[in-house]
Amino acid sequence: MERNFAYILLYLSFFPSVSSGPIARAGDMLPQYRTKRVPSYAQVKRSCLRILWGLLLKLLLADRIAPWITFIYGNPSKYAGLPVWSAVFLYGIEIYADFAGYTSMALGAAGLFGIRLPENFDLPYLSQSIREFWRRWHISFSSWLRDYVYIPLGGSRCSKKRKYGNILVTFAVSGIWHGAGWSFLAWGLLHGVYQILGDLLRPARAAVCRVLHLREGSRLRTVLCVCWTFLLVDAAWVFFRAGSASTALRIFRALFGPQTASLQTLLENQFTNGLPGFWLTFIVIGLCIVLECWKRFCGADPYASWLRRPAAVQFISVLAALLVLLIFGVYGPSYDAQSFIYAMF
Repeated sequence: MERNFAYILLYLSFFPSVSSGPIARAGDMLPQYRTKRVPSYAQVKRSCLRILWGLLLKLLLADRIAPWITFIYGNPSKYAGLPVWSAVFLYGIEIYADFAGYTSMALGAAGLFGIRLPENFDLPYLSQSIREFWRRWHISFSSWLRDYVYIPLGGSRCSKKRKYGNILVTFAVSGIWHGAGWSFLAWGLLHGVYQILGDLLRPARAAVCRVLHLREGSRLRTVLCVCWTFLLVDAAWVFFRAGSASTALRIFRALFGPQTASLQTLLENQFTNGLPGFWLTFIVIGLCIVLECWKRFCGADPYASWLRRPAAVQFISVLAALLVLLIFGVYGPSYDAQSFIYAMF
C-alpha cells in the first residue's frame, strides 16, 4: 500500500494516462515514480516518433473521414446502399485511427518523461476471432474487465452455462461503461454473443474447414478468419456509433436497401476535399494495412527496420511525414476539430 501522498497525487494527475485509456494501474506506475527517470536519446526519439504517428492517424485519417460518417449516420432514412456500406466500413477505421492515434501520442508523451505506459493496441483488426480481438483491442480495459469482472464471477472455471453467463455479464459491463444507452448495451452484448456462438460452433467450423481442406494456419484460412472477424466487429460498431438502437436498426436496413443517390456525387459534396480526399484516405488506409500485415504475419518490426536505415533516410522520411501532415492534415481555423471519440467514455 502506497503511503506517500505525493506519489498518489502524481499517479492520479499524470496527464497521458486517463480513464479512457491506456488505463495504467497503480502497481505498474508507482514503482516508476519512486526511481529517478532520465530518458535516453533513443527513448526520446522513439517517443517523438510515436507522437508523430499518432498525429498522422488522427489528423490525416480519423478526422478526414469523420464528416462523411457523420453525414451518412445523420441521414439513415435518406440514403441506402453503397454510401451506407462505405460509412459503416469507414467508422471501423475511424474509431481505430482515432483511439490508436491518441494512445500513440499518450505513450509518446509519457516516454518523454521516462515513464512507460501499457500498450493498448496490438493489431486488433488482424485478429482471427472475436476472443483474439479483445486480447488486442483496448488491452488495458480488456485486462481490467478480465481481472475485476470476469474472474470474480467465476471465469471459465465453472459449468458451461455459468461461463456463458459470465461472458454476457462482462460484456454488458463493457457496454454500460461506454454509455448508458441501449445501443451501447447492445454493442457489448453482441460481442458476448459472438464469443458464445464461436465456442458453440467450433466443432462445426472445424468440420467445414476439413471438408474445404483449409488447414490450421494456412494463408487462405487466416485471411478468411481475419476478414470474417473484421466484418463482425464492424457490424457491432453500428450500434456503438448510431447513438440509439432505433438509428442502428435503420442503418442496417439501409445497408440492404436500394441505392438512392450517386456515391460519387455525395463524395464530391460532402467528403473533405471531394474525391481527391476520398482516394487519399484509402491510400493511407492501404499503407496502414501493409505495415500492420508486415508486422503481424512477417514477424517484422517496422520501427527496428527503419532504425537500420542511414541517418539521411531517417531524416528525409520524418520530414516527409511532417510535410504530409501539414499539407493534408485536417485542422485550421475553418475546421471544426473532431474531439477524440473515447474522450467521452
